[in-house]
Order: sequence, then structure tokens, then C-alpha cells
Amino acid sequence: MRVIMAPCTKEKQSLEPWILEDLGAGYVLLDIKEELSKKREGYLEPDFEMQLGEEQIEALGLLNEAPIIFATIGVRQISSKVSSYYEIKRERWQNKEALLKEGPIWISCYSEQSFLASELIKTIRLLIEQAKALKKIAIIYLDSKPKESYFTCRSLTYKCINELLVGEKHIVLQIMRDEDIGACYLPSEKNFEPYENHFIYDKSYSKLMTKAIKKLTKKRTLVTQESLYQDLFYEQIPMSEKLYLPLQNNFKNKLSEQVGLNTILLGQDFYAIYDTKANIEQQRNDLKDYVMPQWTLPLVAQIPIHKSNDLYINENNVVTNAFKYRGEGVYIGIVSVEGVDWEEPLLRTSQGKTRISCIWEQEQADKGIYYTAATINTALEAEKILSDSRSEATFLLGRAGGKQGYYEAPASKAEFLVAKIKPATRNVQQLYGGEPHPLVALVPDVLIGAYKLMELAKLNQKPLVLYLPYHYLLEGIEGVNKYDRIFNELSHQPGLTIIMPVGEEADKKHRGLIEEGSSKEVRIQTKKEKQNIVGMICSEKAEVFQASLQLLGNETQRICIEEQGIYQTTAGKVESSGLKWDYHSGQIVIRFRIEQHAQSTWQLYLSTEDNKELRLSVSLCEQPVNPEATLSSWTALNTANPAPAKWGTMGVGSFDTKALVVRGGSGRAKHTNQTGLSCVAEGRASIRLKEQNEILCLEGTAIAASLVTGVVATLYSKWQQEKGKAYPNTKMMQRWIEQQLTHLPNQTYPHFSQGSGILDLKKLEATLIAPLE
Repeated sequence: MRVIMAPCTKEKQSLEPWILEDLGAGYVLLDIKEELSKKREGYLEPDFEMQLGEEQIEALGLLNEAPIIFATIGVRQISSKVSSYYEIKRERWQNKEALLKEGPIWISCYSEQSFLASELIKTIRLLIEQAKALKKIAIIYLDSKPKESYFTCRSLTYKCINELLVGEKHIVLQIMRDEDIGACYLPSEKNFEPYENHFIYDKSYSKLMTKAIKKLTKKRTLVTQESLYQDLFYEQIPMSEKLYLPLQNNFKNKLSEQVGLNTILLGQDFYAIYDTKANIEQQRNDLKDYVMPQWTLPLVAQIPIHKSNDLYINENNVVTNAFKYRGEGVYIGIVSVEGVDWEEPLLRTSQGKTRISCIWEQEQADKGIYYTAATINTALEAEKILSDSRSEATFLLGRAGGKQGYYEAPASKAEFLVAKIKPATRNVQQLYGGEPHPLVALVPDVLIGAYKLMELAKLNQKPLVLYLPYHYLLEGIEGVNKYDRIFNELSHQPGLTIIMPVGEEADKKHRGLIEEGSSKEVRIQTKKEKQNIVGMICSEKAEVFQASLQLLGNETQRICIEEQGIYQTTAGKVESSGLKWDYHSGQIVIRFRIEQHAQSTWQLYLSTEDNKELRLSVSLCEQPVNPEATLSSWTALNTANPAPAKWGTMGVGSFDTKALVVRGGSGRAKHTNQTGLSCVAEGRASIRLKEQNEILCLEGTAIAASLVTGVVATLYSKWQQEKGKAYPNTKMMQRWIEQQLTHLPNQTYPHFSQGSGILDLKKLEATLIAPLE
């Protein structure tokens, strides 16, 4: 009988006459009689049969800039993309010379019938050896399984394969049902020692590819020698531009001293380099093992407020005497690229003193200037002008905690903290945003501003309600990047609640979801000359797709944007990243940019191979950087700001409490858990400003989120007075807010556009009066 034997020096010597083959890692294949096998001390396992799968699969053809061998083990794959074939039972190659070509290689290892466990081990060992010789990484997809389930996963054969993978960068993938995956990682009941499982399992092929790319990129396959990142948009950033370069957790701060780069701490154990691109590239060989595996430069825009001269007064503008708590002992903080008008009476006491405890103004990265309440009061007395008058941040703070004349916000006794950060530079915005705008910022700058305010609140031992009035432009529509994870960690900190608006994009025609047919034409329509448009296409199923772009009716200048490149046309310049795996989402994406000369319409053609159904999302950068460009095929249910879900913050949409409808711009999403849409609140208010006769009507999701910011401050005041200082965090406060919501009849909650419900100030009144249990 044929058996596989685990490493055992003593047994191996005595059984040498029966050894058929050395399988590697100390394992051998024996052919011995059954009665002789029962007397052995070493662990033996029958050379069991492997059953073939029947799947014809998509190639992992996206990593065309990375040294990859993609190997399938199972049936013969019928595809023009297969580079070489290897017949498992005959150990015979077909077209082996194709292994020497540049770029990725697909090897189809096949058998016409079932094969044996020992043949599986030898095939995987051969692939590992080929990968080493070619200096490439191997992704091995195993489309076969043991005929007898007893040998699945925790068998001697799987142990041998895993030991062959120890210390290697290669990956083995296998389809497995959800209910069986857990068993793959349990200790074996067999009498050999436990081992680490290097396989990746999932029930679907596309999800396996998602997991594979994430693991692969952690192993440094996307960082190149020519520049730190082989990314078209990164390569176009001027060398003089200062960049944030997030670093992995294995980074040691002393390395920054050795290479002479400026390193800053962003969160616990999270470092980022902040230096010129020229300096970063000069030290790329020292940095390549520490940087994140894929370049990212996420931009956010401050959500605009819509103003009109219509007088609008309702119960949301006036706080009744039933509001027992009004934000006493609580900070309301805001991070803004504008700063605030500190002279505004809305933000002052009845004695004319400022309620702004501190303003931190960023100069560069984590360096900045502090303006304390004493400094501001001195300036008020001297009538010295150093404020940003009429900034939208002033209105947002006023909606949350302002008081003047008839108007009183919920947290009218709270104090304010402000972080004024720098806008993103014009160079960066043109590449990653669209039309440069003064309200666009880099996510790391928002994070720095947030930390500065958190430090101030901690120093003064007060809870902080932090309002971040931002939405992602494009980066972050899919996937979770390093900055997202840092923000998410903040949501668990006691005494801190972070609030963001969800929306302002539902009626802007910037996002579309394509879910039917094997081909689709989407038009990008522009309304002005010389517009800079940035967009992204994402494959929801992580499958390869074709994409081409042309000016309407101009077939002769059609551009295949699945290929990376810069293309000149009579209508303008087109830049494309080409099809790439996105490390953060595991999806296949194309990022593109159009610099057009004249007002025009572009045709985007999308299709799949073999008439498979499309499942793609198409997005243009959002307001305010793409005000004049729209999609012909857009989806209102794909427009909620994804940042709250990624950052773990409380997301608020805009509602009309008179008409009982969600306001037009407020974002919608099929799955509220993917957007962080917690609730909706009244999105319109009238506020009296400095001039006694001037009343502005303000609208939008930013206004709705400001109202909830003030409400949360009143709840912190109640907690502080009745419970002490063990303050709730964002997650706990979100559950408390849910008790202040009302529901419309005949609606199911959570709702795609209302979240968990509609803020009801009458419920809040009752909550503030009733004692805490």
C-alpha cells in the first residue's frame, strides 16, 4: 500500500528499501505491506485520492506590474490567458518556455482524472521551486479536494504542504463552505503535532482573490525599484510636494533619524513620514519594507451649507425651558479649513466674552499656533481683526451651541474648541480631486486636527463632541485605509463622540451602480470648458472588466483605459491607472482623470468577458470639486457618505420635519451599516447673525449634523451631573441617541435614507428631565 510518512529519522533508515520518493520537508512516499505499516512509530497516512473540481475560472490578470505566478490545480483551464500547462500524473509540461516571459504567468496544472495526495504535494513543491527560480510570487488555487472528507485540511498531506510554505511568500487558496472553514483551523485529533495553516479559505472564488491580494501586498509585491510606488498618479506628483506617507506597524522611529526624514505620530503606534517627495524617493530603498503596500492619498471636502434669505422658524430653532441641560461642562469641537468668526455674538456669552476655549491653527503637519480664550477676549476688547468672518464653520457651531436673540441651540452653555487646518495643495487636488477648491483637505490633516482637540479636552477633563463636516471625494468609496482604522479606534475612546454628515450627493449625479447586462454605456456630461474631472470604476465582484473612453461620436480616438497610460486626444488629455487590485477593498479598480478643452460629453463603455453580468460602480469626485460634471447613469441609493461607517462615527442625514421627507441632497444607501447612517434630523434653520436685521436660512446635511452635535452635548451634561466622569464613547452615545428618535408609520428601520429614525426634540426634553437609571 502507498503511504505518506512524516519526518522520522530512525524510521526512514529502516524503511529505505520501501521509499518510492522524497516529497520534501522530510516527508517520504512509501510502498509497504499493511501489516508492516502497523508496526511503525512514525505517523503514516494513506496516499488518498483527490477529487477534481469542474470550475473554469477568471485569471488573476490584474497584477500586470507584479512578479506573479498564478497556478490552478484541478481541471484543464480553457483560456487564451493560460501561459503553460502542467499535466499532474505524467509530470509533463506544455509550452514551458512561456514561463520566462515578463509579468504575470498563469500555469494550469491539470489531470484528466482524479490524482493522489502525493502528486498534489509534488505539484505544489514544483510550483514553489519554479517561483523561486523565476523570482516570482506564486498564488496557487486548489480546485480539488480529498474524496474522503476525513482527509480534508487537517491531514498529514496538508501539514506537509504547509511546511513547504513556511518562510515562503506564496499562497494556497481553496474553496470551502462557511460551516467547514472553522474546522480548518482547529487542532487536529490525529496524533501528529499541531501546525500553522498557511492556506486561505472562502466559499467564493472572488472573495478568495480579495483575501489573496491583501495578503500578497503585505508581502511587498507592489513596491518597485524604479520609484517607491508604480502608480501613474503618484509619479506625477511634483518632487517638491510634501506628502504624508503612512507606515506599517513594524516601523521603528529610530529609522527616521537614520534616513533623515521627518516622522510624526498619528495615533497610538501609527507613524507617518511627512516630507518632500524628493526626499522620500531618495530613501526609497530604506523605506520599502516599512511603507504601506499601496499608495493612497485620501481627500475630503467640507460639506457646503446652502443659504437663502427665506425666513424659516420652527421648534428646532428655539430650545424650551424643558431642556434641563444645555451643554454645561462639555466641549463642542470642529476641524475646519476655514476657522471660525470668533467675533460672532452667537459664540459669545451674554457679557460679550468668548465661549471659544481654544483655537489651534495648523502651520505644517502637527505644528501650529494656539489661541486661548484669554487671547481671543483681549482681541475682542481691542477690536483686533484676526478671524475668518462668515465661515461656514461659524454657522455649524452656532447651530449646535449658539445663542443670540430668539435663537438658542441645544448646547447653548457648551464651550467650543476649533482646529483650523490647511487645505490640500492645488497640485494634489488636480490629480486626486478635480477642480481645486479651498474647502478640500487631506485626511491626515483632519486626523491631526482631531487629535489636537482631543488633547485639549483630556487636559481639561471634559467630554468632547467632535464635529467633522466632511465627506470623501473619491478615495474611500470602497475599502478601508490606514487612516480609516485610526479614526475607527477613536470611536471607542470614552468621553468622545464624533459626528459627521451623511450625504449631499443624492441628487448630484456623481455615482452610479450597474447591476445588469454584460455591457453598458455611461456618459460623462460636462457643462463648462477646461474642466478637470477625476473618477473611479470599481468591480463589485473583484472580476476583470473592459473599459474604454471616447468623446461622444469620435470612434477613431477610443481609449482602452484598462491599460495604464496618458493619452492625448483632440478633446483633451486622459490619464488612467489601468486595471489594478485595490489593497484596501480587494476589488479591481480603475482611476481616471480627464483634462478637457471644451464643454463636451464623454462615452464610457464597460463590458465583461464571456457575457458575464456587470456589477460595477462608477463614481466622479463629489461636490464641490465636480460641480459641472455628471453621469448619465446614476443611482440615488449609492450616495451616502461612506466615511462615518469607515471611521466609526455617528452619521446624520437631513430631514424636513414639516413635509416628513428626507431632503433632496441627503445621501441614501441600501445597506446603512456600510455608511454609518445613524439617524436624520431637521436640516434647515434660521440664524440671526451680527447685524440685528440679518437672518440667514441655512440648509443641508451639515446643518442636520450640527443639531445632533448640540443634542449629544446636552446628553453629556446630563451624564456628567448625574453619573460622574465615566463618559460614554461614540458607540454608547449612538445607542442613547436612538432613544431620542421617532419612526414614520409603515417604514422598516434601519431605513435606507433615515437610518435608525428621525430626531425628536420632544423625546429629548423628556430624557433630559428623567433621572438616569
